[in-house]
Amino acid sequence: MKNFILLAAAVPLLLCSCSKNNSLSGLGHRTQPKTPEPVRDTSVYVSAVIVPDEYDWHRDTACGAASCSLVLIKDGVPCLSIPTGAAAEVSTDPDTHHLLGGHLYTEFSTSSETVIRCDGHELLRYPGREVLMGLLVDSTGVYTLGRNRDSDGFCFRRNGESLLRQDTGLVFGDFSRSSYGRTGALYRDGGAVCFCFRNSSSCYVVRDGIPSPVSLDFSASRVVDMHFYDSEAYAMADLQFTIIARGPNGSMNLWSTPANRDLEIYRGTDCVWWHGSYSASGGGTICGELGTNRRITFAGNNNFLYHDGDSIFAVGTGQGMLMVQDDKSGIIFGRDSTYLFSRDCAVSCGKELYVLVNPKEHDETPYLWKNGEEQFFVLNGFLTSVEVVVSPSS
Repeated sequence: MKNFILLAAAVPLLLCSCSKNNSLSGLGHRTQPKTPEPVRDTSVYVSAVIVPDEYDWHRDTACGAASCSLVLIKDGVPCLSIPTGAAAEVSTDPDTHHLLGGHLYTEFSTSSETVIRCDGHELLRYPGREVLMGLLVDSTGVYTLGRNRDSDGFCFRRNGESLLRQDTGLVFGDFSRSSYGRTGALYRDGGAVCFCFRNSSSCYVVRDGIPSPVSLDFSASRVVDMHFYDSEAYAMADLQFTIIARGPNGSMNLWSTPANRDLEIYRGTDCVWWHGSYSASGGGTICGELGTNRRITFAGNNNFLYHDGDSIFAVGTGQGMLMVQDDKSGIIFGRDSTYLFSRDCAVSCGKELYVLVNPKEHDETPYLWKNGEEQFFVLNGFLTSVEVVVSPSS
């Protein structure tokens, strides 16, 4: 099934709209109305970069200097258009676009500052050129975790004000990791805004800006990921050729192989999972439930994993092919010559998986794939992020 959406770069702002077709029936008598069941409304948001019709964004010979627009689309209707470039302080780089709760956040570095915008409006501006590793927005403030572009170290901020600055250290997680989701390295645990990092001697958990050392029975330099759930530490360590995942109930030897990378540990719907990629024996991606023998293997060692509900999906590229797999059926979709810009180019919601497909051929149209259905976006440009927002109706 194919649907087409036409977008025009020349229109600076198109407002989202909806219509209702109400019918009246049963007017001859009245019955006691029944209390309606709660209805959950699902909205699909997509961000896209639109370039001038005559420009080939695949080649990008102007090195990002072309006059472009960043567009937010809700349920197939364009509802926001933002100019990009240095003057607008908005980048076309997909890594700088973050969809959170139906809002489009962007990050931009000037020669001396970092600028965060929400739906095109300036939200924060602070000194220092930082790459965001985490962004969490709620009623208590705007929390950012940024890595310095020009030197080592990182800074954790609330509303632009520094809560913790470290000149050295490796933060666990960012927007590119499967287990950290849309808020990157930042998350809430026990009411506190948290993230974890390590230095040469210790691992730390930071809660609301206050760091505390975490005691582990292996060297901090071996820890490749650490996460807190319900105030308990879960960690993965690379001990030469053995990978260990450790939680409150002990450790588990995952597997042995001479080549491992992208190791992560994360919480699923009702349990803690681990996963990682390996290149031995052809390569692949393996994941499993911590503390059990349940393991799943996916083809390819360049996958993002998505877990929401009963299904686990893997989305990745290999040898120029976009490949979508699930834990029950194997490969459910594949397409040659396709870009996968970031983990935010796919999202799972229950048993549904949404994937943005950006063909490498300049005459092909990008589209949103969902369970075999294709929703095409007729534009000269590319899709950068997708988010599904589910909320009870009012």
